Amino acid sequence: VQTIEIKLFQKLKIYKQVWDANTLALIDEAADDAKFVDSLIVMYDEGHAGFYFIKRNFTKLYTTITNSLPKKKANMMDIYNKKVDAFDRKVWRYIFETFDVDKLKAVVVAGPGIPKTRLLDRLKDIDKHETDMDMRTKIKTNVFKFVAISTSSTYKSAIEEIMKDPRGIKVLEDTKAVRETQKLGEFFEMLQKSPERAVYGEKEIAIAHREGAIKSLLIIDGLLRAKNFNVRRKYTKLKNELESAGTDIFVFSENHISGQKLKDITGIAAVLKFPVDLSELYAEDEDDGVEAEDANIETDDPLNTSFIIEGASLYADSDDDDGEDDEH
Repeated sequence: VQTIEIKLFQKLKIYKQVWDANTLALIDEAADDAKFVDSLIVMYDEGHAGFYFIKRNFTKLYTTITNSLPKKKANMMDIYNKKVDAFDRKVWRYIFETFDVDKLKAVVVAGPGIPKTRLLDRLKDIDKHETDMDMRTKIKTNVFKFVAISTSSTYKSAIEEIMKDPRGIKVLEDTKAVRETQKLGEFFEMLQKSPERAVYGEKEIAIAHREGAIKSLLIIDGLLRAKNFNVRRKYTKLKNELESAGTDIFVFSENHISGQKLKDITGIAAVLKFPVDLSELYAEDEDDGVEAEDANIETDDPLNTSFIIEGASLYADSDDDDGEDDEH
């Protein structure tokens, strides 16, 4: 592992002999702020709103909106309330005019105090607070995606508090792999109802790929990022070949519960277009069983002599010629 420091606006060139498609896709995603954004976090307080993108690999500040508000005084409450109303309206209009909320899976409004819940309450009762009919429709269609979570501040560091909050964990983690979670459920359902059309394991997938039977592939990202180059190359090649053939590919994060479930069953699985013959694997298992049975050799050797199996031959570590025991 190598670590280097890259400063803001510093140009960086990376030269590598072989770039796999998965790595290039991750770089492309990181280079485009708005690409593959799952969720939006709005750090919200009186007169302040900070907008953060939540992506698979990092959290990024998009922009902030600030307005100065008058102090709360008995003789100025009307002015204060009008300023607050105007700021809330400015924020929700900015959200729906700037971001493609239809494609977002969640919008978390977080911060200390009541501003976050006030904003959410107004969105839920938008007819009383918004005059633009199109804006009303957009908000009503997507208000179910909004959730309010308390944090100690509106600084970026407070996002960590959201990640530790039970509701924050559920909202943000589940949205990152919602398609994958659904597909994994479909796989297990197929495995139960039509087991001949659902396979998992390296050898089973290889046979299904050879027969052109894979309809959709499910694979954990750990296999595509394996430190062992041969392992990484093998699974990257499989993914690329299937993508070229128009197969649906679902890459699961090992950090998500769905990825852990897939990892428990070898980390790779597939839903098939049609059943395939896996009898050759059963034949291999039988051969392995015979070899294992042949290798079950009893011995009275008190030193527990070790045997090394090489093909059909057995080689035992022998005692020294002088008959003395080895020193241990």
